[in-house]
Amino acid sequence: MGGLTLETLGTRSIPRNPLLFGMMHRMNLVEKVGSGLLSIRQMCEAYPCPPPRIEADADWYRIIFSRSEAEKPTAVDQVGTKSGQESRQESRQESGLESGPESKIAQSILKALETQPLQRADIAKALGHGKVSGAIDRAVKELMNNQLIEYTLPEKPNSRLQKYRLTEKKKRFV
Repeated sequence: MGGLTLETLGTRSIPRNPLLFGMMHRMNLVEKVGSGLLSIRQMCEAYPCPPPRIEADADWYRIIFSRSEAEKPTAVDQVGTKSGQESRQESRQESGLESGPESKIAQSILKALETQPLQRADIAKALGHGKVSGAIDRAVKELMNNQLIEYTLPEKPNSRLQKYRLTEKKKRFV
């Protein structure tokens, strides 16, 4: 694409839209030109996870990320040990927290909420973070979606007094 081959992809940069790139560069919205794939590869090595697979054509490219063997769900994770739909749902939810890249943050949030409800800023402090990061936001959202934590003021989700607590479902599971 644009003169790049699979071998040169990630070593040099050719903007697909030079006008848009120029404007964003002048607005200081561009950090390091052409460093994205190199950063992705370095993060995969550090995590550790398999390096991304890159597929390309003359007009497009696709980056495919694979799970490491340790992250792949087992048959027990997918089916569960209890019978019925609810037990399979619980098993998938719990295994999802164990296998995701932010699983340690999610587990730490659950541990912090065991004693008392906390606001997001208090959760960040309990985890040793200076402020609420994107990783904490994503973990809180995941925990809310999995119905493991809930709002203390559900009728006012955007309240400055809003806190999070463990759901009864999570308390029973613990």
